[in-house]
Amino acid sequence: MTTKTVLLINNDPNLREVMQACLSHIGGWQVYSIASPLEGLQRAIQEQPDAILFALSTTSISFLTFLKELRNQPKTQTIPVVLIAPGEKWLNFPLLQHYQVLGVIDDLSNPKKFSEQIAKLLDWKEEIFSNSD
Repeated sequence: MTTKTVLLINNDPNLREVMQACLSHIGGWQVYSIASPLEGLQRAIQEQPDAILFALSTTSISFLTFLKELRNQPKTQTIPVVLIAPGEKWLNFPLLQHYQVLGVIDDLSNPKKFSEQIAKLLDWKEEIFSNSD
């Protein structure tokens, strides 16, 4: 079983650190943690992770720009994207579908459930919780 790689983009350093720990310790994944969408795009091209998790604490415009650029790059156009957006009610789901966002996670209150939701969206059943017991 190969360890999955995840690119986490979140501009909040404290939340990013907690999410990274959760994803690596509970999910068992290798996590690249990035602060900015531009840096995230560069890292996605470079590393070609198995999935990208974009925490929507940055502006929606930077997220949409990121998605457009990601889907225009041959090396990254098929990388699955999951949006992490607690409490966001304005989301335009047809637009997210257009850019092939797999789903939105809006509850970060339970670290185990957070990793389970990501694994379910990405269909990574065999990967989850290999390191959680």
